[in-house]
Amino acid sequence: METRKFKDLTIRDAFMFAAVMSDSEICRRVLELALGIPISEVHIQTSAGQY
Repeated sequence: METRKFKDLTIRDAFMFAAVMSDSEICRRVLELALGIPISEVHIQTSAGQY
């Protein structure tokens, strides 16, 4: 397993992607940008122990 410093992580890293997308407002805005449509609300569901 490769060890990287936190400051070197990007949104393309699985851990960082999960951390960023666990914030409902950030997730909503990313989805709006990706899909090109307005999204009124996002509900985050997580599974314990994945990361």
